[in-house]
Amino acid sequence: MKIKNFSKLIKYIELPLSKIKKIELMLKQHDGNLFLIGGVVRCLILKNKISSSPDLVTDLPIELVVKILKKQKIKISLVGIEYGSIVIHDGKDFFDLTSMRKDVETFGRKAKVKFFPNLLEDSKRRDFTINSIYCDTKGNLKDPQHGMKDLKRGNPIVKFIGDTEKRIQEDFLRILRFIRFSIYYSKKFYIRDFRICEKFKKKILTLSFERRIDELKKIMVLSNFESMLMLKKIREFLELSLNCEFDLNGFIKLCKLEREINNVSFERRIKYLIRKRKIKKLSFLNHLNKNQKKK
Repeated sequence: MKIKNFSKLIKYIELPLSKIKKIELMLKQHDGNLFLIGGVVRCLILKNKISSSPDLVTDLPIELVVKILKKQKIKISLVGIEYGSIVIHDGKDFFDLTSMRKDVETFGRKAKVKFFPNLLEDSKRRDFTINSIYCDTKGNLKDPQHGMKDLKRGNPIVKFIGDTEKRIQEDFLRILRFIRFSIYYSKKFYIRDFRICEKFKKKILTLSFERRIDELKKIMVLSNFESMLMLKKIREFLELSLNCEFDLNGFIKLCKLEREINNVSFERRIKYLIRKRKIKKLSFLNHLNKNQKKK
């Protein structure tokens, strides 16, 4: 498969492809290949402007990649290198680059990984089918988990790769990620996976507040979130994330007003939902930054 009008599309979605090709050229001198993966590929397929830094994956070991980039005086951050991942900085742009790998052993969020230059094996360790579509710098797609079929449906579906229970137990944050992606791309949930998320929902409490709140920030400002039907369906997940009960009365009216004045605020929405709770009992406040806490 190939993305049509690729050269025009990369300009429209504002993808810094020339910088990515510069990295690719360095790797190709060592017989390495480079692919785009994750959100940036979905943006290319759906013709949406990119909203986050592009993720890249290569079939070279990360230690060799580091040597290549350092030799070329490329600025990099080694955070995550033990998991086969680095961050490349190029002016205002930065790219997360990861070596293809497979999980040898998983224990919660962390996993013991092994370099394995095989695209199919690399795809198996990703969370959702729509997150495992690879694209080279010419617009050619590789789709080992059939994510295109799920993404290009009239009403896209988000579903886990492989054994859903196993994928969730690897990292319980995936419960909230499943909710976020489902709300963003569709107004419905893939019912089989949603029921398994419900089964493990109390495990959200094992996650740090910082990780929970980071996901909530992304979930609660989505337009598809602004539905009482949706709210009632995911209410327990949200309340567990903040360890706090919500009052939903009038919330949809607030959301409509925010859209009218073009001022959507995560902090305002949280404040509204917990307006009847006593401040002293809101334990999550200690995990917000000063500005958010003040609001």
